[in-house]
Amino acid sequence: MLSSGAVVALWRQTNDAAPDLVDGDPLMQVVLFGVYAVSLVLLVLRCPGFAGALGRERLLLLFLALVFASIIWSDAPDLTARRASALAATTLLGAYLGLRYSLREQVDLLAIALGLVAVLSLATGLFLPAYGISDEAYDGAWRGVFVHKNQFGRMMALTGVVGWLLVRRRGGARLVGAAMMVLAGALISLAQSRTSLLIYASVVLVAQLARVRTSRWRALLVGGTVALVTAATAFIDGEAIFGALGRDSSLTGRTGLWEMAVEMISQRPLLGYGYAAFWRGWEGASAYVWQIAGWEVPHAHNGYLDLCLSVGVVSTVVLLAGLLVTARRALTARTTDTPEQIWPLVYLAFTLLSNLTESALAAQNSVFWVLYVAAVVTVGRQARAVAA
Repeated sequence: MLSSGAVVALWRQTNDAAPDLVDGDPLMQVVLFGVYAVSLVLLVLRCPGFAGALGRERLLLLFLALVFASIIWSDAPDLTARRASALAATTLLGAYLGLRYSLREQVDLLAIALGLVAVLSLATGLFLPAYGISDEAYDGAWRGVFVHKNQFGRMMALTGVVGWLLVRRRGGARLVGAAMMVLAGALISLAQSRTSLLIYASVVLVAQLARVRTSRWRALLVGGTVALVTAATAFIDGEAIFGALGRDSSLTGRTGLWEMAVEMISQRPLLGYGYAAFWRGWEGASAYVWQIAGWEVPHAHNGYLDLCLSVGVVSTVVLLAGLLVTARRALTARTTDTPEQIWPLVYLAFTLLSNLTESALAAQNSVFWVLYVAAVVTVGRQARAVAA
């Protein structure tokens, strides 16, 4: 819940304690430091051989090495060093989740956390609308227990996908999963986040396809995934689709922002501006984007562009290569037909699609990076077991 950005960030912002763009929130830093310290102790005590397991994930380690190396050329070396360390700590939390718990247990833990977030968001919107509903700038869209409605919509899309997995089980879990799916869909609608709704539907379709194990249908899965990504791209650029969804073809101004991001990437294409060192307001290179855009843009609204700005094309390619390797392993290393076995592949599809319009790739202190690392180490462990 903490790493999802729920509750605490909203409470801090509404009490005039919004985090500084560069220095962050000191309260959250203290809390998360405690979480990471406990995670490290548990990793050492309960996961013997964790160093070897992590050492086998070479692409993940190479990416982290490049993140730390970016301190050398970073526009803000101190900031990059601090946030790279936070990313490493977040990685250890993800490794603990992946090594300590089975896929079923991981889904259960996530269902508890996300289900609680959804219920709290519903209650906040109904009974504390000053907190749970955005101001007139967003036409009264719900934001639940999050700072922004888009963040809320994306988290509810993930909630619905986890609910779909529970529906595939037997017994009472089906009812819980169905309730999560319905509640997630309703809250996404209240958030007025059509992009999140599209991601929700697309990932559920991927999950349905991923259940089939025969090679013929596996080809259909690959083709369906490509089609979904193509459809998402058309959603971004297609005038007709935007019109049908009540949006203009600039996707509420994102495409103009992306053009500026590409322009800035072209100035440092290979290595970027240093991990987490681009978006520093008027102090950093982001000042150019702020000046042209006319508002204080927090990120590029595209995870791939933001990662290129941060650590360059080289590191971005390394991360995406690791993601594709993990997806291939998830397709071939399934040991049972339980719904949990497809969770890593489903989450990777969610990651690919959600980062087309939001920025969450390799973000420190983020639940999305925790779940990505957990998927990498879990699937890697399964693949080695199958090979043996």
